[in-house]
This record gives sequence, structure tokens and C-alpha cells, in this order.
Amino acid sequence: MQSSIGQANSPSIFSCLCDVATGKFAPYINEQEALAVAYPCDSNRRNVITCKDKELDKFINEVNGLGFDIELSSHIMSLPRYIPVIDRNFKNLDILSNNTPIIGITLVDLLKKDFKKNINIPYSDPKSIFRPIKINSSEVKFILFLTGEDRLIETLWHSRELIDFFSYIKKWKYLAVTGFNFSLIKGECAFSQALNLKKSLYSSYLLENNGMVTIPHVYSMTQHQLVRWIEWFSKNKRINYFVINCQLQSDEESIQLVIENVAKILTELPYIHVILQGFYFNKINKLIGYLNRIHFADKLPIKLAQSHYKITENLKRIYCKDLSVEELTLTNIDARRNYIENLFENKNVVKA
Repeated sequence: MQSSIGQANSPSIFSCLCDVATGKFAPYINEQEALAVAYPCDSNRRNVITCKDKELDKFINEVNGLGFDIELSSHIMSLPRYIPVIDRNFKNLDILSNNTPIIGITLVDLLKKDFKKNINIPYSDPKSIFRPIKINSSEVKFILFLTGEDRLIETLWHSRELIDFFSYIKKWKYLAVTGFNFSLIKGECAFSQALNLKKSLYSSYLLENNGMVTIPHVYSMTQHQLVRWIEWFSKNKRINYFVINCQLQSDEESIQLVIENVAKILTELPYIHVILQGFYFNKINKLIGYLNRIHFADKLPIKLAQSHYKITENLKRIYCKDLSVEELTLTNIDARRNYIENLFENKNVVKA
């Protein structure tokens, strides 16, 4: 099992079989990270690129090496504490324009259904992948979260040059675009985790190189990975926001890992802010001391409104047929926003 921030209490028999344990990838991957490996580092490439892959150098070169030697300068002005995220079924952006200046949208909601169903078909035209969406309202600015299922993200990543992905999404003029959320799987090869961390950071580099403002996606499962991120931020001080996708962190251990990562980074870097996408609101109390620099983004208010559910002041859900979907959407967004604001004020959090 693993203890706080991914430290292995009892290494498995596969730990010493991971090439990371030999120091092969030092100094970029600490050999102690192999202690958390719980499965064989095979090279079948069905889910991850492991240390045993025959084309290892190709994947390392694709992201210019494993080092975090990338400079970014994207800087974002103040964001609201709560950012509602729309989904593909939400049509009426006008109702949000008066009281919701910043809206989120996820990558998966930009994709056509045919692409998601036939993902193995080679695509070369971005118009066959992305559905048109109108986001040119002067009243609202959008943040694009490059999150979604692993198979969708990996397919788009490998097709990025063929479909000119970065130039295509630049046309939509987002306020900011997050780095890709490449998964870190507990117990998998330590090399695959390090590679996915670099791929995520490198995707932010490509976004910025293509003229977009980027928000790096950060995640870490070991103390060594966390230290790498803190050292990188210390060298890239214009970056004042990062994002963590929390949508798949449902068990207590995973949630606690997010909390510890956030607390450590915000403590070490007192100027930086984080956006938690899909974080459980009933766990916010564990982040009380840092609320002045935490921003929350999720789809729940809009998803519940579409099912005719209303969110109350204490975050309970009640079925409501008396209000329209549009009215419920505004009510639910206000409930989420007010909950955070009240928690912030009532706990005497030190304000930034």
C-alpha cells in the first residue's frame, strides 16, 4: 500500500524489476519511485508506455526529454472562486452572461459523437472531430479544460499534428486552455508516470507556443514528483495558476492525496492559485486554510438543472418542477458560489 503522497510502505515484488530502480532515468526520475510499482512493467502498450517499451527513445524525444526544462510565461488576472462548467447539452449561454463572467468547457464536450464512437478511424480533418460551438459572446470568457477519457486524450495527442489541433482550437479565442490531463495510475510503472507528467507540461508548452494562454495541469503521486513541480514553478514565476482534475478522485485516499498536494504547493509558493476541477464540495472543509487561493470548477449545477433538481443553500438536492431549466441553472450556480463565499467568510480565512 501507499502512505501520504505516494510513499510505499511495503514495496511489491515488481518494484526491483522496474528499470527506474536501476537509476537508468536519473536525475529525472528518482530510483525510489520504483518502490510504488505494484504491477509488471510489461510493454504491451495497451494503456501506458512503460520502461520496457522497445521504442522508449521515440516517446522520450517526442516531449524533448524527461526533464522539466520548459519555460512558460502565461499569466492570468484574477479568476472567480467558482467557475461553472457547461456541457454539450447546454444551449442558452445568454442567461449566464450577467452574473457568470468566466465559464468552463471540457474537451469531451467539443467532440462529435461519431468521433467518440469510431475513435480508431484515422482522422485528418478537425471539422470531422470537433462540433461547432458558439463562444464569441463579448460578455463571457471561456476556459477550456483539456480533460476527458484517456482513450480520447491519447488519440487527440497522437493526432495533434495531423489535424493541426493547437491552431484549430486557437481560433476559438479562449481566455485560457489547460494542459492535457494525462493519467497517473497508482502502482503502474514509475517511468510511465514521469512520461505523462512531462507530456502534460509539454502540452502547455505547445499551447503557449501557438499563442494561447495556458494553465498547467499538475498531479503527483510521490513526494519526488511533487518536489519537481514545486521546483519548476519556482523557476517560472509568471505562472500564477495551475489546475488539478479531481473528477476521478472518488476514494478517500485519492482525495487526501489531492489535498496534500494542494497544501504543499500553496504553502511553498504563496503567490500561486489552483483550480480544482470536479472536487467534492463536502471535502472543502479540509482546505479551509487555503481557500483564498483555491478556485472550484464543475458541471454539477447545470447537470442537475437539466434533471430538474435544485441545489439548496446547504448543498442538498431537491426535485423541482416549478422552475425552468434556465432558472434552475442560475439558482444552482448561485448556491455553489454562495456556499464557497460563506465558508470563506465564516472561517476567517486570511484573504489574498
